[in-house]
Amino acid sequence: MLLCGGKSRRMGVDKTELVLDGRRLVDRGVATLKRVASDVLLASGESARFPELGCRCVLDARADLGPLAGLAAGLAAARTRWVAVLASDMPHAGPELFEALLARAQRDGLDGAVLQTSAGAEPLCAVYSTACVDAIGDALARGERRMNSFWNGNDGLRRLQVLAFDAAELGLAVDVERQVVNLNTPADLARERARVHEEGLSRDRARTRATRSIENAQHGLRSA
Repeated sequence: MLLCGGKSRRMGVDKTELVLDGRRLVDRGVATLKRVASDVLLASGESARFPELGCRCVLDARADLGPLAGLAAGLAAARTRWVAVLASDMPHAGPELFEALLARAQRDGLDGAVLQTSAGAEPLCAVYSTACVDAIGDALARGERRMNSFWNGNDGLRRLQVLAFDAAELGLAVDVERQVVNLNTPADLARERARVHEEGLSRDRARTRATRSIENAQHGLRSA
């Protein structure tokens, strides 16, 4: 499920439509989730959006309740027990994150697994069981908006177990800090565009060096 119904107040424009490295943020998020799920949901807020993507939209039951309401709508509409959840403003998250989180949640008998980074838990890069639906509904009814308001003793029904795991605990040899970079402000976007551009230049230089090395080797063979 891609959470893409936010107001983008700090960005000043709809974040989902912003382009990074030639693709809209919403397109990047859907592409990532399609690598781990056959049915990608768009938690699009108050109205359906992006019909061109061919994904089911799930709508918030009430307006202005934040991503927790989107999570509730998505879990209620899910056709599988487990749902991978990604915020649309995390353009670099890879499918291996969700595969590892799901494996850990199933192994440990959890109701959810959340990625842990140096900044803390990332509840918008996680996997949740549909067993969380009622507890989320209760949290919203209490006026809660926090994404962790329904787990680990905070829920009103039972003690749901949702734990956070870092890269080492998940057995991942990837830069998770990079993968969960999120874009909240114009400065964030400008910085990330510059970084992606520089990474592209570095790849081009590496390919050029490799091509020259092969050409030089071939020239040496012809001269032998």
